[in-house]
Amino acid sequence: MSLDLLSANIKKPSLLHKIRHSGSVLCLAVSQYYIFAGTEDEMISVWDVDNFDQKPTLTGHDGSIMCLSICEEENLLFSSAADATVRVWDSRKLEQLYVLYSTYDVGDIFSVVYSPGLRTIYMGAQNTSIQWYNLHSAKPRRFSQAEHFPTTRYDKFCQVSQTKVSVAPEYARVKDKSEYLNDKFLEIPPANSIQYAHYGYVYTLLLAHVLGEQRLLSGGGDGQIRIWTINRSGMKNLKTLHTGDFGIVSLIVLGAFLYSGLLGGQILIWDLETFQLVRQVRAYDGYDVLSLSNWNECIFSAAANGVIKQWDNSFRNVHSWKAHDGLVLSSQIIVRQTKQIMVTGGNDHMVSIWNMSCIADGSFRDREPYSNDLLISTLSRFVSFKTVSGCSANLEECRRGSTFLKHLLKDLGATNATFLLTDNSNPVVLGQFKTIHGPKRKHILFYGHYDVISAEESWSPWEVSGQDGYLYGRGVSDNKGPCLAAIYAVAELVQHGKLNVDVSFLIEGEEEKGSTGFFDTVSANKDLIGEVDWIFLSNSYWFDDSTPCLTYGLRGVIHATVKVYNNLADAHSGMEGGAYREPMIDLIHLMSSLTNEYGGIKLPGFYGPVRKVTAEEKELYAAITSNLSCSARANDIKTLMARWRHPSLTIHRMKVSGSGNRTIIPHECEAAISIRIVPNQVLEEIIATLESYLHSEFLKLKSDNTMEINVNHKADWWLGDPTNHAFKLFESAICEEWEIDKPLYIREGGSIPVVRWLEKEFNAAAVQFPMGQSSDQAHLRNERLRIVNLQKGKEILKKVFERFGTELF
Repeated sequence: MSLDLLSANIKKPSLLHKIRHSGSVLCLAVSQYYIFAGTEDEMISVWDVDNFDQKPTLTGHDGSIMCLSICEEENLLFSSAADATVRVWDSRKLEQLYVLYSTYDVGDIFSVVYSPGLRTIYMGAQNTSIQWYNLHSAKPRRFSQAEHFPTTRYDKFCQVSQTKVSVAPEYARVKDKSEYLNDKFLEIPPANSIQYAHYGYVYTLLLAHVLGEQRLLSGGGDGQIRIWTINRSGMKNLKTLHTGDFGIVSLIVLGAFLYSGLLGGQILIWDLETFQLVRQVRAYDGYDVLSLSNWNECIFSAAANGVIKQWDNSFRNVHSWKAHDGLVLSSQIIVRQTKQIMVTGGNDHMVSIWNMSCIADGSFRDREPYSNDLLISTLSRFVSFKTVSGCSANLEECRRGSTFLKHLLKDLGATNATFLLTDNSNPVVLGQFKTIHGPKRKHILFYGHYDVISAEESWSPWEVSGQDGYLYGRGVSDNKGPCLAAIYAVAELVQHGKLNVDVSFLIEGEEEKGSTGFFDTVSANKDLIGEVDWIFLSNSYWFDDSTPCLTYGLRGVIHATVKVYNNLADAHSGMEGGAYREPMIDLIHLMSSLTNEYGGIKLPGFYGPVRKVTAEEKELYAAITSNLSCSARANDIKTLMARWRHPSLTIHRMKVSGSGNRTIIPHECEAAISIRIVPNQVLEEIIATLESYLHSEFLKLKSDNTMEINVNHKADWWLGDPTNHAFKLFESAICEEWEIDKPLYIREGGSIPVVRWLEKEFNAAAVQFPMGQSSDQAHLRNERLRIVNLQKGKEILKKVFERFGTELF
């Protein structure tokens, strides 16, 4: 195969996620656990590398963060800044360990690297020096004078002001210079410095193996690259490479070659065995090459015009793309079995994460087939299908989406994946995972839906985008994301031989339109589905954005329209007003008869079956109102019970025939009402009582008009038992995964018709496990799901499925 064809087959990384920041991102470091971003506003922001959830910010520097460097072996993070200090942090605990400072006026420290073998930190500074400090001999030093600390002495690089450098808060609090004796403060010995290591700023440092030995490479504003021998006693210049008049701002080594990025846009390539310049490439026309990174025989260059270029091992440019709206100031690549990403930062206040798995070699493929990254990429594909139910224009998309889901279940190890077909409706997807271990195990039925509500096109609803730790797209939260989390949870257990319980997925395509055809289809296929012990679903949300919940109750609902009409035409009130009984007046009388002056519902016997509030139930509500994040929403127990566990009646709208002009007497008018019912009210009895009561009240009017009642939709209430075994397993898993004492047990005022019906049909109890937050914007513009919720939701379900399978109860 020709080199040109090989280059053509190299894929470009795709944008995985974006994180906004308050200031320019000057430097980056990436560990196995965290992304670190040094910013112009003197802090180091930290995000989880898996779900981009923000962690505590590292503060202490009193100037812009110029460089970050990581040492995975020792869990150390090094930061240098414009305050002339270097700080050492525990990169796992996110705690500060040391503050290094020099007795010299070094100015900004542009670069810092660490040699684990020598336990030595190397620092390149604005005053052209390179300094070093051996952590093995780290000892606190007493300041001979307080002014010796960089933040309290005059800065010769800012002589115009002739004022002291601003003092960071932790130093401003020091009253007695004896307090400077602190095991966090380390003074760099004056002897540990090479003054004029370059004839210009020392912009970049790199540790690399040259001729079989670890060397320190430095790049300066003088256009020189210097190679230094290093040992515990110090450092010595071994070789100087002259590049010309342009400063060196970035260095990277790949194999036997050194790549140097220059101010002005050139990249120079050097042979590290002969120290000869082998190639000179004008990569960017006049734009500084501010960062270089490499992986899998590809070099990635980032420049001041916001463009990243990808080069193959023959240094041919195979891809270019606009990565930032401004300067790309830093780039870092992390490679591990489950994740290969490039992180870039710029002065557009953005951190961008790029998926590098597309250029992974065979050693990185198929090791963890059910990783979180694969879950997210699968969700992106799933969301791309416009599975809007009740819309004939989307029938083909719905079928493509359901087919994708069926094939996915089969690919992930389902023993049976098939369609349960319905007349004139989207198919129900049935996927079954059967255990082969031991005696007959419990059977869990997981219910979900793949159809979504329609979406306006202004926010790209069918293309998943990631920003600030969230995934945006129609269906990510309702209900494609939770369904995939459950499927992948089971698939991972199958992969590791830990699934000891049968699991059936029943995922319909008409939930948003009242589950058309679902009930008859499931009833007709009960033998195929089999006996069920428990029913799980994840089709609701937390009470707020911070507290994990379990939902144990839903109200039922009756939607009805009440119509009053006559056989006359619409008339003018000036001509016919008072001549006959008007339908609107009759309808208003009927609506007002439904409630008393206090809002109580007047249907005969309506409140009789309603369950009394128990002491145990009050405790669950008290736990909600005592939660700080929830109390901010001004919800007291009385209000919550009114919304969740007491019945209600609502008049939604009234519409009339004709134009609606204020002078017209409509010959027909209609009111839309709903009644929310609760345990132990009987759905059909409430419907019959409503119809009987309205007919009775209408007869009292002795009207010539006609009244009709039409029940459009009905759903029974559902009440789970929060003390049963399934709820307790979920509670335990939630507490472990979220590291909390107990989730909130909540009810909801809305209705899901399928839940109670499935319980009755299969004689099994249901558990509702909310995965998303209250701000997920389901059914609205910018629907979203936090990545950490998706990932932890999967882990919680995995624990519950596994623990069910280990217990025969």
